[in-house]
Amino acid sequence: MSVQRWLDEVRSGCGRRRLPPAYVERLVGELSDHLTELMEDSMSMEASERPPTLLGSASEIVAAASSEYRRRRFSGRHPWLAFVIAPTLSLPILWAGSLLMLVFGAKAIGFDSESPTATAATSHWATEMLPFAVLGTLILPVAVATIAFCQLAIKTAVSRRWLLACCLVLAIIGGAANSSVSLPTPGTKGSVAFGFGVSLPPSPQQIAQFLLPLLLGCWMLHVGRGTAVSVSGN
Repeated sequence: MSVQRWLDEVRSGCGRRRLPPAYVERLVGELSDHLTELMEDSMSMEASERPPTLLGSASEIVAAASSEYRRRRFSGRHPWLAFVIAPTLSLPILWAGSLLMLVFGAKAIGFDSESPTATAATSHWATEMLPFAVLGTLILPVAVATIAFCQLAIKTAVSRRWLLACCLVLAIIGGAANSSVSLPTPGTKGSVAFGFGVSLPPSPQQIAQFLLPLLLGCWMLHVGRGTAVSVSGN
């Protein structure tokens, strides 16, 4: 096997492992320089046709490079924490933040729980838009968490099973979440409730909440695969 063919196999293998293009090119350059030095030292033309005998097979180099790259990041060394525990803990924080933003937004337009000052027109508009706002507080945190952790999985170049496991965790937790918000009126106080539960049969909203992280994860995986193909094709 020629040196160039061996290097191309290393590049393609690294691309399939979704290693960053810059990291792959730097690795291939270092391997090329190292092979050149070894061939000059050996003074043998046959060595140029047998790079595996000098450094190992392309698959061995790819496996070692992938393992070394993952060890550089905490998420690569501890995937259980990064892609199972962290997503589970992040959703309550994101949901709390989104509900607080909704409450502060309601107060800003005159829906103070103690003494609401919103006009009749504002109250009518807010009542019409409230279901969509509540839905947004449920699904936007899930979408943000899914994209963030999928990007982390792709950057870390961990196995696809960790990306899919992360999306499944987010889908289960996100699909079971539900909340209700009522605006204050001159005679009553507003309220915010949040909890978990699944109706039987599941409502269309809960089905959508469950499918959202799975669809986003598949899309991110497709994007990552496309990047890998472009790297291996260079």
